[in-house]
Amino acid sequence: MKNSNCHSAITSGQGFGATIKAINGGECNGGHSAQVNSRV
Repeated sequence: MKNSNCHSAITSGQGFGATIKAINGGECNGGHSAQVNSRV
């Protein structure tokens, strides 16, 4: 993750989900599903 990606997501008006996706896109895009499911 680059800080510029987070800044762009925050300031572009795309919403909170876009910010989370910029920070943790690997999990948001279906990666690491076992780890995600263990936390839910």
